[in-house]
Amino acid sequence: PRANNDGCVIPGMWRAYRSSFVAAASSAPLAIAFTDHVATLGVCEGRSMQPTINPIPGESTVVLLDKWAARSNRINRGDVVILHSPTQDGSMVLKRILAVGGDYVARADGRGEPVYVPKGHCWVEGDNRKMSHDSNHFGPVPAAMITARVAYKVWPLREAGKLECIPAPPERVWQPGRNFSDLRSSSS
Repeated sequence: PRANNDGCVIPGMWRAYRSSFVAAASSAPLAIAFTDHVATLGVCEGRSMQPTINPIPGESTVVLLDKWAARSNRINRGDVVILHSPTQDGSMVLKRILAVGGDYVARADGRGEPVYVPKGHCWVEGDNRKMSHDSNHFGPVPAAMITARVAYKVWPLREAGKLECIPAPPERVWQPGRNFSDLRSSSS
């Protein structure tokens, strides 16, 4: 072993890998910040978003989560999002945004009056209505509960690709500028 400039003994193997170790250690904070604020991978389980996510029962789907979209309020009607569960502390749920603040929504079962979605809130539903506990049960949710937009399906490979943004059926959602009586007559 040789001594470095500080008088410390550096074994040959350590010296060879020191620059790689220093590079990896110094990039760790950047990697953590990236996965916390920009994008990360997530594993989705459950049946509420079938057939879009987990089309085969019991099989998980790995997705790319765009956290920056949620942080910069680039979430739109039709996007699939991850959000904090409004009914189960500490749980996350995967749903599609049907309506945003200022919209009126007809409930999936067609009962009752259309529901107003307050500013700063959204109406979320699962694609598999029979298996989804969503805004039809708990109402509009604060948009601040959204942590990420699902951008791509990564695994399984046969399903890999950009996730399609599917807008709400026009008979379910009234957006500002549209005749409200159209929604009321179609939901009754």
